Amino acid sequence: MPFFSLPPSGQITPEWFKALRLQLNRDDDEAEQKIRMGLERRFEREMKVALNDMLNTLFPEGYGDFVNPQIEANRIHEAFLRDQKMRDTVSRAIQDSADLGVSVVVDQLNNIGMAFDWTLVSVDAREWALAHTDTLLNQLGTTSGKVVGQAVGRWVSNGESLDALINDLSPAFGPKRAALVASTEVTRAYSEGAIRGY
Repeated sequence: MPFFSLPPSGQITPEWFKALRLQLNRDDDEAEQKIRMGLERRFEREMKVALNDMLNTLFPEGYGDFVNPQIEANRIHEAFLRDQKMRDTVSRAIQDSADLGVSVVVDQLNNIGMAFDWTLVSVDAREWALAHTDTLLNQLGTTSGKVVGQAVGRWVSNGESLDALINDLSPAFGPKRAALVASTEVTRAYSEGAIRGY
C-alpha cells in the first residue's frame, strides 16, 4: 500500500506533483517513479474489475445457443469500443499518466528558472490522451475479438461447459492482461506527456 494518495482523476497538476515530491523527499530520484507506480497499480486494479465485469456481461450463464465465432469476435471488438466502464478506466489512466509527465517536466523546468503556462502543454497532452484512449480500446478490442473468436470456435466444436470457455478466455480478460496493459500504457502516456512538456 503506497504511503501517499493519488488525487482524483484529472487533478494531477504541477502544484500537486511538487507538493507530493516534497512529501516524498525532493532529493529522492525515485519520487516520480513512486508516483507513476501508484498510477500503474490503480490502473491495474481498475482494469481487472472492468475486464472481469465485461467477461461476466458478455458471457452470462446460459450463453451458447447458435454462436458463430466470427460474429462473436466482432461482438467483443464492439464491446471494447462501447463499454463505458472500460472507456472511463482507460481514459482516466492515460490522462493521469500524461498529466504526470507534463507535471514532472514543468517542475524540472521551473527548477532551472524556466517558467511557462503549463496549461498549454497540458491541453495538448490531454488531446493526445483522448485520441490514444480510442486507439487503445480499438487495439484491445481487436486482440480480444481474435482470442474470443478462436476460443468460441473450439468451444462450439468440443462441447465443453461454459466454465471451460471462460477459462480459455482468461488471457483476454484476466489479471495478467490487466497488469500488462497498465504497465505498458502508464509508461507510454507518462513519456508522451513529458515529451509534449519539453
